[in-house]
Amino acid sequence: NLPAEVRDAQEKRLEELKRQQDIQNQSVIERKLSMRYRRVKFF
Repeated sequence: NLPAEVRDAQEKRLEELKRQQDIQNQSVIERKLSMRYRRVKFF
């Protein structure tokens, strides 16, 4: 097992990466929906 401070640092890093991934996934979904909406709107 890792020392406590190393494990805490890794867990914080993991949480930050998960948060960034959630933000990125959300922006991809929003982009997809906006393109769909734009197509519907103009055609």
